[in-house]
This record gives sequence, structure tokens and C-alpha cells, in this order.
Amino acid sequence: MGGVSSALDNGAKWIWNVHREVHGKTDECLDVFHAAEHISDCGKVLYGESSARSDWFERMRNVLLSEGLGGLESELLSLKVGLKESQIKLVDSLLEYFRGNAGRLDYCGRLLSGRVIGSGLVERVLARIWWGVV
Repeated sequence: MGGVSSALDNGAKWIWNVHREVHGKTDECLDVFHAAEHISDCGKVLYGESSARSDWFERMRNVLLSEGLGGLESELLSLKVGLKESQIKLVDSLLEYFRGNAGRLDYCGRLLSGRVIGSGLVERVLARIWWGVV
């Protein structure tokens, strides 16, 4: 069936289930743009629209790309110290999202092997085809 050896997607559990059902075992990768969106959303709540948010986002994105879940967990667990309860819940939710995708976060390895980590180009082409968006 299929012959697909790699799947790139947005992290929805049902989509991964469909990939496995149709193609069997694949090398799954969480689309880096969707991962970054979750980090950004958390940063907006924690830091608002300040430059601190931009700095934090860039650091978290770089940690995710270079260190994967381990580095991200370490950063987020450290961040929780001194936060309000509502902010802690937000950080915990972000942690759970990434923990649920733990096996799909080898961005550094994929890049080193010449594989893509994001569907940005595909989404842009589809947006142009479907909606005439550039």
C-alpha cells in the first residue's frame, strides 16, 4: 500500500490515524509551522505584543529545532516558576501538545537528511489553487 515513508502534518490525532491506516508505519513529522503557531499563541498570552514575546518565541523555536522535545520541556518547565495559575495551565497545555507529538519532533535530523519539516510551500500552493490567494 502507498509506499509512503514520511508523513508531514498538523498534529491532529485523527490525521495521524488516517496516515497509519492508509500507508502503514511512516516517519511522522509535526509540521513546524503548526508547532510554531502553538508556541506563538502561548507567548501572546504570556507576554502580549511586547518585544519580550518575540525574543521568547525565537528562543523557543530555536530550541525546538535544535533540541526537540527535551530542550523544549526544560525551557517550559523552568518558565512555569513564578507564573500565575492560569499561565501555568497554558504552559502545561503547550507541554502536553508537544508531548503528544514526541515522536514527530526530530526537526534537526530531518533537515540534516534533506527532508522538509514544514508544509508552508504546499499550503501556499493549495491556497492559490483553492482561493486564489498568493
